[in-house]
Parts: sequence; structure tokens; C-alpha cells
Amino acid sequence: MNRRDPASNALLMQLFLVIVLMHCAPMPLASENRPFGVGIGGYPDTPSAAAAPDLATVDTLELLENDLHIRINALGAYHTRASELWLSGAEKALEEGDYQRAQQWFGAALHNIRVNEGLQSASQLAVLERLITVARRSGNRTELADRVDYRYRLLGSGNPPYNKFKLAAANDWLKIKTELLIVNAFDARLAHELFDSADTLQSAVCEDPVWRTSWCEALSLRLLGLMAVIDWYVQPLVQDEFGHAQPSPFQRYNPSWDKSPSDHKLLTLKSRIAGRARRVFEVWRMHFPADDNLRLVAADWEWIHGRRAKALAEYRELHKRHPNWFIKPAALPERPWLTPDRRIADQSIVYVLRCQVGVWGNIFQVELESETEAGLAAVRRQIREVKFRPVLDANGEPVEASFESSVVHFRN
Repeated sequence: MNRRDPASNALLMQLFLVIVLMHCAPMPLASENRPFGVGIGGYPDTPSAAAAPDLATVDTLELLENDLHIRINALGAYHTRASELWLSGAEKALEEGDYQRAQQWFGAALHNIRVNEGLQSASQLAVLERLITVARRSGNRTELADRVDYRYRLLGSGNPPYNKFKLAAANDWLKIKTELLIVNAFDARLAHELFDSADTLQSAVCEDPVWRTSWCEALSLRLLGLMAVIDWYVQPLVQDEFGHAQPSPFQRYNPSWDKSPSDHKLLTLKSRIAGRARRVFEVWRMHFPADDNLRLVAADWEWIHGRRAKALAEYRELHKRHPNWFIKPAALPERPWLTPDRRIADQSIVYVLRCQVGVWGNIFQVELESETEAGLAAVRRQIREVKFRPVLDANGEPVEASFESSVVHFRN
């Protein structure tokens, strides 16, 4: 039997590994750039979750609670005036930062209204708004999701016929649920539900001459933001050495490929994102040809996705009319704003970021400052994954520039 010498065996092994790696290399991605707001985002100075009320406030609210029970028991739990008493007490609890009592009392008022006026009563909406406020301020993500879902269903789930209240509720539902998609573990089913709703609603409203002017832009931004999040988290299948499709080893979430058909559907959804974004921009240009703000959003999308020549040509045209838009770098996407409310995150840390932004939107010479040293390596890695809009000089040419801003790192 012929035996190869060790050097030949090593060479063959190297060749085999090269061939395997070539077959397993990921296909080109729709986006290799982290959307600003996912993991790391801007610092809009929203407060963190409030501290518990002090002892004096607790004593005051306990007295109020006893008084409420006495007065409501005298009326009867389902008396129509009981809801007014619960609402008055809940507003006081919310003002004092006692979110547990505020949630309980607003909930009692909502239950009373539903019993007395019916499950479709419009009177519920004002109470639901307050419950959503309580959930956001207290950082209760489950309660926030439940309440915003209920309001969305109560106002038609984004279905026609439209009015300003239905569209506002649908827009806010998409905003809040996208925030939750970012701060929670990535949920394939939720991503599908949101995309289907945003896709249908944006298409219908942007073709509706009655509602197009007031709502097409907002709903298009919601759809673009959602697609950016999905595009980032979902990696395509790659081929193994036998030509079989396998999950990429670089998945940014942990799908159960053998159990969940929705995960496979996400890959199909991801493949549609580039084309769907093009249609959004085509509709914009058709209906709002003179809107430079929308042209900037479209140019930023091209820049993020590596179509630099096309984006730069648009930047130069916009620079002629709006040179102030290009005097400092911007982390992208700037619009839509994707950074979640800090109050609904498990943990968020604020850093001061200083860096240089190159002519192609990459950053270097990164410096980070914070009260804590925890997570610096992760923050440094994540901010390098974000694409920046470059500064343009007087001639419309990209130039290197300094960038300094506070950023928030979200840790789950």
C-alpha cells in the first residue's frame, strides 16, 4: 500500500479545508452594518425607570387607597361613578411614581368601563393610554405589549376604513412592538407579524389620496426601520460541502431550524427586503418628488447597504441645497430612529463616544468614557459595526471628520 509522506498529507488537508470554507462562505448579505439603535444607539436623554416612592408618599397613597375602597364599596363595585374614583386615584399614584397602584387602579377603571359600556366602548381608549404610559415608565415590557396590542385591536388592527385615530394607533403599535423586538430576544413570529402588518398598511395608505399626505411618510419609516432590524438579525443559509443549505454559523439569534417553519420564512422575508425598500422609495419619489428629507432617507439606505456611488451622488445633490445637513457625521439610520426607550431595557449604560469618521463612513480611533468599565469591548465592537454618513466639504466631497456624542449600550 502506498503511503503519502506527512508533508503531502498536510498539503492535502489544507486544500480540503480551503474547498470546504469556499463552499461554506456566507452569501453576500443585504446588510453587514448594524442599524444604529440595535444594541447600541443614541442618547435622547429619556429617564431611566423611576425609583420607588418614599415612605411619606407610601403613607399618603395607603390612606388614599383606604378611602377609595370605602367610597367604592358604598357605591357598589360596578357603579358607573366607580370608574371616576379609580381614575382619580390612579392619576395620583402615577404622579407619585407608584406604578403598581397606578396599574392596578387604572385597570380597575378599565374593567368598570368595559362592564358598563361594552367591550368596544371608546371610553376605554383614554384609560388604555394611561396604562401604556404606566407600563413604559415602569419598564414592564409584558404589560406594555399587552396594552398596546389591545388598543391596536380596539382600533381596527390597521384595517380600513381609516381615520386619524386608527392610523395613529397602528403607527404607535408598530413603533412600540419594534422596540420590544429589539430589546427582547429576537422573536421570529413577532418579526413576521410586524412585517406583514407594516407592509400591508404602508402600501394601502401610501396609495390612498385621502391619507397619503399625512401618514405615508411615518408608516414608510416604520416599515424601513423594521426591515433594517430583521435584515441585521437574520443571516442567509449557506451551502455546506455537499451542496445542502445550512444555517449560517454567524446567526445573530438562535433559531430552531428543525422545529420552526417561521424561521425558514424569515429567510424568504430577508430576501424580499431590498426589493421592498426600492418600492418604498419609488412611491415616495412619485408622490413627494420635492421632499428632500425623504431623499436623504433613501440615500442613507443606499449608503448603509454598500451602494456608495449611488448614495454619494444623491448626497452631493442634497448638499447643494442643504449644506448644513453634511457638516457633521451621523450614525445611520438617523431616520427612522430605532433606539428603544431605556426604561423598557433590562440594562442600559451611557458612554461618551469620540472617534474619527472616514470618507466611506467607517470609524476609527475610537475612545469611550463611562462611569463603569463593564462592557467596553462589546461597545467598541458594536459601534464599529455602525455605518456613518460622512461629512462633505464645500465641493461636496466626503472628508474625514471627528465625532463626539453620548451613546447608550443595551445589555439583555
